[in-house]
Amino acid sequence: MPTGKPSRVWCCRPLRRAARPCSSKSMIASGWGHRNALTAADLNLVLYVCETVDPAQVFGQPPCPLSQPVLLSLIQQLASDLGTRTDLKLSYLEEAVMHLDHSDPITRDHMGSVMAQVRQKLFQFLQAEPHNSLGKAARRLSLMLHGLVTPSLP
Repeated sequence: MPTGKPSRVWCCRPLRRAARPCSSKSMIASGWGHRNALTAADLNLVLYVCETVDPAQVFGQPPCPLSQPVLLSLIQQLASDLGTRTDLKLSYLEEAVMHLDHSDPITRDHMGSVMAQVRQKLFQFLQAEPHNSLGKAARRLSLMLHGLVTPSLP
């Protein structure tokens, strides 16, 4: 019985120049799904991709298959609404933040403003839902981001 979530999608393999079915999980784990979902700017699509693959599967393979701009975009989109699917979003946010490359020029240029936005969203979540069981994880992430927002002294 169909669940509405395809188990296979069609993709083009550049070397063969022929379309053939690919495992959606392997494409998502390689970063393809995240890049395309973020390009579509559709949070529901981003969440579908995140639900399909465990964050450890994406972030557990060195090097991280997601580029720095994709990581920053993923962080920004996931933090936009922490009121729903909070556990999934916090798991991905924590992993994505840990995989930011502080030496990357794009990351350096945008990390402060993105992390400040995320901290604000975490603060709003904690204020709106002070007794939520995920409050501890949200506070931990906020503390982790604090060092990325506040410039360190030389």
